[in-house]
Amino acid sequence: MSSGLGLARYAVCGVLTSGVYLLAGQFFALQFANAALSSSCAFVVAVVFNYWLQHRWVFALVTPVSRSLPKYALMVGTGLVLNAITVELLTPRLALVSAQLVAVLVVVAANAVLSFGWVFRTGRASDGRGA
Repeated sequence: MSSGLGLARYAVCGVLTSGVYLLAGQFFALQFANAALSSSCAFVVAVVFNYWLQHRWVFALVTPVSRSLPKYALMVGTGLVLNAITVELLTPRLALVSAQLVAVLVVVAANAVLSFGWVFRTGRASDGRGA
């Protein structure tokens, strides 16, 4: 897959995942009074969707689940912490959805670097750069 096509698919995946995250965030906000808890629950729903879409569509031909899933789980844990901290810091000043949008930007930037550079990275077996 060309790098341009990979980036385009990654971007589409990110937009779809962000939509799932924002909708789930509004749903969980009706269930829980705590903004960080609501946002964290929405984050979990979104990352399950995101892994499935990335593995099946964005990086499908290059990375087996056995290699990418543990790395993805660590990346998600890091993103969950970044998400909770961002929302917790911003909700006193912004509406939940606005804080979530900022959290999306923070987490997406970190995840893009980690996804392409580590989680789903592949290299030819002969060059020693494999995932």
